[in-house]
Amino acid sequence: LIIIGGPLLWIWSTIAALLFGSWKIRTAAVLISTILAYHPLPSSPEFSEKAMASTYTQCLYKYFSYRFVWKNDALQKVQNAEPFLAAGPPHGVLPIANLLSIPGTN
Repeated sequence: LIIIGGPLLWIWSTIAALLFGSWKIRTAAVLISTILAYHPLPSSPEFSEKAMASTYTQCLYKYFSYRFVWKNDALQKVQNAEPFLAAGPPHGVLPIANLLSIPGTN
């Protein structure tokens, strides 16, 4: 819950700090959010290989697997279309599976 819910907790905590906190708390929330937003991830090939081979990443891919069923010429239409984001149940509200499937469709 902490790993997956952490960003959502941070967003709601920052909103609460901005609405109800003192100026010191507001400044800290904005400063930390800005640092986290612009913090670069390592771009080395070793990091990418380790991240892709980790058990956590493999579990995420398995949980958020997304399969397509193409009918008639739908595959050709999608391949020729502009990039888009489609919502698919049950994760239509927060379409993480759809975001993960973008490389597979584009």
